[in-house]
Amino acid sequence: MRRSRVGLAAIADWHNLAAAFWRAARGKGQRDDVRRFRADLNGELARLRESLLDGSVEVGRMRSFHIRDPKPRIIHAPCFRERVLHHAVMAHVGPVLDRALVDDTYACRVGKGALAAVLRAQHHATPLALVRPDRHSRPTSPASTTQTLLALLERRFKDRGLLALLARIVAVAPRRTRPRLAHRRPDLAALRQLLPGRSRPAVARRLPRARSGALHGRPGVVGRRQGPPCGTRSIGLAPMREIACN
Repeated sequence: MRRSRVGLAAIADWHNLAAAFWRAARGKGQRDDVRRFRADLNGELARLRESLLDGSVEVGRMRSFHIRDPKPRIIHAPCFRERVLHHAVMAHVGPVLDRALVDDTYACRVGKGALAAVLRAQHHATPLALVRPDRHSRPTSPASTTQTLLALLERRFKDRGLLALLARIVAVAPRRTRPRLAHRRPDLAALRQLLPGRSRPAVARRLPRARSGALHGRPGVVGRRQGPPCGTRSIGLAPMREIACN
Protein backbone atom coordinates (compact mmCIF):
# COMPACT_ATOMS: atom_id res chain seq x y z
CA MET A 1 0.00 0.00 0.00
CA ARG A 2 1.44 3.34 -1.08
CA ARG A 3 1.23 6.03 1.58
CA SER A 4 0.23 9.59 0.82
CA ARG A 5 2.85 12.32 0.54
CA VAL A 6 0.59 14.96 2.12
CA GLY A 7 2.55 16.92 4.72
CA LEU A 8 2.39 19.99 6.91
CA ALA A 9 3.63 22.22 4.07
CA ALA A 10 0.47 21.51 2.04
CA ILE A 11 -1.79 22.04 5.05
CA ALA A 12 -0.02 25.29 6.04
CA ASP A 13 -0.28 26.67 2.53
CA TRP A 14 -1.73 30.19 2.58
CA HIS A 15 -4.48 29.48 0.04
CA ASN A 16 -5.49 26.32 1.91
CA LEU A 17 -5.76 28.20 5.21
CA ALA A 18 -7.79 31.01 3.61
CA ALA A 19 -10.21 28.52 2.06
CA ALA A 20 -10.46 26.72 5.42
CA PHE A 21 -11.44 29.99 7.10
CA TRP A 22 -14.31 30.61 4.69
CA ARG A 23 -15.57 27.04 5.09
CA ALA A 24 -15.43 27.28 8.88
CA ALA A 25 -17.16 30.70 8.88
CA ARG A 26 -19.99 29.62 6.60
CA GLY A 27 -23.29 30.35 8.39
CA LYS A 28 -21.49 31.73 11.47
CA GLY A 29 -20.54 35.23 10.29
CA GLN A 30 -22.45 36.98 13.11
CA ARG A 31 -20.64 35.22 15.96
CA ASP A 32 -18.19 37.25 18.02
CA ASP A 33 -15.26 34.85 17.65
CA VAL A 34 -15.71 34.78 13.86
CA ARG A 35 -15.81 38.58 13.72
CA ARG A 36 -12.64 38.89 15.78
CA PHE A 37 -10.83 36.37 13.59
CA ARG A 38 -11.96 38.09 10.38
CA ALA A 39 -10.99 41.55 11.68
CA ASP A 40 -7.33 40.42 11.72
CA LEU A 41 -7.58 37.69 9.09
CA ASN A 42 -4.08 38.04 7.63
CA GLY A 43 -2.46 38.09 11.06
CA GLU A 44 -4.49 35.13 12.35
CA LEU A 45 -3.70 33.02 9.30
CA ALA A 46 -0.02 33.97 9.47
CA ARG A 47 0.21 32.94 13.13
CA LEU A 48 -1.68 29.71 12.42
CA ARG A 49 0.67 28.93 9.51
CA GLU A 50 3.76 29.60 11.62
CA SER A 51 2.55 27.45 14.50
CA LEU A 52 1.72 24.63 12.08
CA LEU A 53 5.18 24.60 10.56
CA ASP A 54 7.05 24.68 13.88
CA GLY A 55 4.73 22.11 15.52
CA SER A 56 3.46 24.39 18.29
CA VAL A 57 -0.14 24.79 17.11
CA GLU A 58 -2.59 24.82 20.02
CA VAL A 59 -5.33 22.17 20.07
CA GLY A 60 -7.91 21.08 22.63
CA ARG A 61 -9.78 24.33 23.38
CA MET A 62 -13.42 23.21 23.42
CA ARG A 63 -16.75 24.08 24.98
CA SER A 64 -19.26 21.43 26.01
CA PHE A 65 -23.06 21.60 25.97
CA HIS A 66 -26.04 19.21 26.05
CA ILE A 67 -28.56 18.66 23.28
CA ARG A 68 -31.67 16.46 23.12
CA ASP A 69 -32.46 16.40 19.42
CA PRO A 70 -32.63 13.72 18.11
CA LYS A 71 -31.31 12.08 21.30
CA PRO A 72 -29.64 13.27 24.53
CA ARG A 73 -25.91 13.65 24.11
CA ILE A 74 -22.97 15.89 24.96
CA ILE A 75 -21.38 17.99 22.21
CA HIS A 76 -17.77 19.18 22.45
CA ALA A 77 -17.29 22.10 20.04
CA PRO A 78 -13.76 23.41 19.37
CA CYS A 79 -12.99 27.12 19.26
CA PHE A 80 -13.16 28.86 15.89
CA ARG A 81 -9.39 28.98 15.39
CA GLU A 82 -9.19 25.24 15.86
CA ARG A 83 -12.13 24.74 13.49
CA VAL A 84 -10.12 26.54 10.82
CA LEU A 85 -7.26 24.14 11.56
CA HIS A 86 -9.56 21.12 11.23
CA HIS A 87 -10.87 22.32 7.87
CA ALA A 88 -7.33 22.91 6.63
CA VAL A 89 -6.27 19.40 7.69
CA MET A 90 -9.32 17.64 6.24
CA ALA A 91 -8.95 19.43 2.90
CA HIS A 92 -5.90 17.21 2.23
CA VAL A 93 -6.39 14.29 4.63
CA GLY A 94 -10.11 13.76 3.91
CA PRO A 95 -9.79 12.59 0.27
CA VAL A 96 -7.10 10.07 1.24
CA LEU A 97 -9.26 8.60 4.00
CA ASP A 98 -12.37 8.67 1.80
CA ARG A 99 -10.76 6.38 -0.76
CA ALA A 100 -10.18 3.76 1.96
CA LEU A 101 -13.85 3.60 3.05
CA VAL A 102 -16.42 1.11 1.81
CA ASP A 103 -19.22 2.47 -0.36
CA ASP A 104 -21.85 1.97 2.38
CA THR A 105 -20.16 4.44 4.75
CA TYR A 106 -22.40 7.51 4.90
CA ALA A 107 -21.22 9.68 7.80
CA CYS A 108 -19.31 12.90 6.96
CA ARG A 109 -18.95 12.13 3.25
CA VAL A 110 -19.76 14.30 0.25
CA GLY A 111 -22.91 13.09 -1.50
CA LYS A 112 -23.86 10.78 1.40
CA GLY A 113 -25.50 11.68 4.72
CA ALA A 114 -28.29 10.48 7.00
CA LEU A 115 -31.03 10.46 4.35
CA ALA A 116 -28.98 8.40 1.92
CA ALA A 117 -28.14 5.97 4.76
CA VAL A 118 -31.85 5.53 5.60
CA LEU A 119 -32.74 4.88 1.96
CA ARG A 120 -29.92 2.34 1.70
CA ALA A 121 -31.07 0.59 4.89
CA GLN A 122 -34.63 0.42 3.55
CA HIS A 123 -33.29 -1.08 0.33
CA HIS A 124 -31.63 -3.93 2.26
CA ALA A 125 -34.38 -4.35 4.86
CA THR A 126 -36.84 -7.27 4.80
CA PRO A 127 -40.24 -7.45 6.53
CA LEU A 128 -38.98 -10.02 9.05
CA ALA A 129 -35.48 -8.63 9.58
CA LEU A 130 -34.52 -8.47 13.25
CA VAL A 131 -31.34 -6.93 14.62
CA ARG A 132 -29.98 -8.49 17.79
CA PRO A 133 -27.01 -7.08 19.70
CA ASP A 134 -23.92 -9.23 19.90
CA ARG A 135 -23.76 -10.50 23.48
CA HIS A 136 -20.17 -11.64 23.06
CA SER A 137 -18.79 -8.24 22.01
CA ARG A 138 -16.46 -6.67 24.53
CA PRO A 139 -16.14 -2.91 25.01
CA THR A 140 -12.74 -1.57 24.03
CA SER A 141 -10.79 0.84 26.18
CA PRO A 142 -10.19 4.38 24.88
CA ALA A 143 -6.43 3.80 24.95
CA SER A 144 -6.60 0.75 22.67
CA THR A 145 -8.99 2.55 20.30
CA THR A 146 -6.62 5.52 20.04
CA GLN A 147 -3.63 3.30 19.34
CA THR A 148 -5.55 1.44 16.64
CA LEU A 149 -6.57 4.71 14.99
CA LEU A 150 -3.00 6.05 15.01
CA ALA A 151 -1.72 2.78 13.55
CA LEU A 152 -4.25 3.04 10.70
CA LEU A 153 -3.22 6.63 10.03
CA GLU A 154 0.45 5.58 9.81
CA ARG A 155 -0.54 3.15 7.07
CA ARG A 156 -2.02 6.03 5.02
CA PHE A 157 0.45 8.90 5.57
CA LYS A 158 4.23 9.06 5.71
CA ASP A 159 4.94 12.64 6.81
CA ARG A 160 6.05 12.56 10.47
CA GLY A 161 4.98 16.13 11.12
CA LEU A 162 1.45 15.43 9.90
CA LEU A 163 1.24 12.22 11.93
CA ALA A 164 2.37 14.09 15.05
CA LEU A 165 -0.33 16.72 14.49
CA LEU A 166 -3.03 14.07 13.97
CA ALA A 167 -1.87 12.28 17.13
CA ARG A 168 -2.24 15.51 19.15
CA ILE A 169 -5.74 16.13 17.77
CA VAL A 170 -6.82 12.56 18.56
CA ALA A 171 -5.27 12.70 22.04
CA VAL A 172 -7.21 15.81 23.12
CA ALA A 173 -10.53 14.59 21.68
CA PRO A 174 -12.99 14.02 24.57
CA ARG A 175 -14.20 10.51 25.18
CA ARG A 176 -17.75 9.83 24.13
CA THR A 177 -20.08 9.95 27.08
CA ARG A 178 -23.77 9.16 27.12
CA PRO A 179 -26.00 11.10 29.54
CA ARG A 180 -28.26 9.18 31.86
CA LEU A 181 -31.67 8.74 30.29
CA ALA A 182 -34.96 8.89 32.16
CA HIS A 183 -37.10 5.75 32.24
CA ARG A 184 -39.73 5.72 29.54
CA ARG A 185 -42.95 3.74 29.63
CA PRO A 186 -43.22 1.59 26.51
CA ASP A 187 -45.98 2.29 24.00
CA LEU A 188 -48.19 -0.79 24.21
CA ALA A 189 -50.39 0.31 21.32
CA ALA A 190 -47.41 0.43 18.97
CA LEU A 191 -46.24 -2.94 20.30
CA ARG A 192 -49.63 -4.54 19.59
CA GLN A 193 -49.55 -3.23 16.03
CA LEU A 194 -46.10 -4.74 15.58
CA LEU A 195 -47.11 -8.06 17.17
CA PRO A 196 -50.83 -8.57 16.40
CA GLY A 197 -52.95 -11.37 17.78
CA ARG A 198 -55.82 -12.09 20.12
CA SER A 199 -53.75 -12.53 23.22
CA ARG A 200 -50.93 -10.38 24.48
CA PRO A 201 -47.48 -11.67 23.61
CA ALA A 202 -45.10 -12.58 26.38
CA VAL A 203 -43.09 -9.43 25.81
CA ALA A 204 -46.04 -7.12 26.41
CA ARG A 205 -47.27 -9.20 29.34
CA ARG A 206 -44.10 -8.39 31.28
CA LEU A 207 -44.38 -4.64 30.62
CA PRO A 208 -46.24 -2.27 33.01
CA ARG A 209 -49.85 -1.60 32.05
CA ALA A 210 -50.78 1.80 30.70
CA ARG A 211 -52.74 3.99 33.15
CA SER A 212 -54.28 6.19 30.50
CA GLY A 213 -56.42 5.43 27.47
CA ALA A 214 -55.47 8.64 25.70
CA LEU A 215 -53.95 6.62 22.90
CA HIS A 216 -57.39 5.09 22.23
CA GLY A 217 -59.34 8.37 22.52
CA ARG A 218 -60.79 7.59 26.00
CA PRO A 219 -58.85 9.34 28.80
CA GLY A 220 -58.83 7.62 32.14
CA VAL A 221 -59.62 4.15 30.75
CA VAL A 222 -57.08 1.38 30.51
CA GLY A 223 -56.36 0.56 26.87
CA ARG A 224 -58.13 -2.48 25.45
CA ARG A 225 -56.60 -5.18 23.33
CA GLN A 226 -56.51 -4.42 19.66
CA GLY A 227 -56.17 -6.62 16.63
CA PRO A 228 -54.06 -5.92 13.58
CA PRO A 229 -54.56 -2.52 11.94
CA CYS A 230 -56.91 -2.17 8.99
CA GLY A 231 -55.53 -3.54 5.77
CA THR A 232 -52.80 -5.55 7.56
CA ARG A 233 -52.53 -9.33 7.34
CA SER A 234 -51.36 -10.89 10.56
CA ILE A 235 -50.18 -14.09 8.91
CA GLY A 236 -47.03 -12.41 7.62
CA LEU A 237 -45.99 -11.27 11.10
CA ALA A 238 -46.58 -14.58 12.82
CA PRO A 239 -42.91 -15.64 12.74
CA MET A 240 -41.92 -12.32 14.29
CA ARG A 241 -44.41 -12.86 17.13
CA GLU A 242 -43.00 -16.31 17.82
CA ILE A 243 -39.45 -14.93 17.92
CA ALA A 244 -40.47 -12.15 20.31
CA CYS A 245 -42.36 -14.54 22.61
CA ASN A 246 -39.39 -16.85 22.86
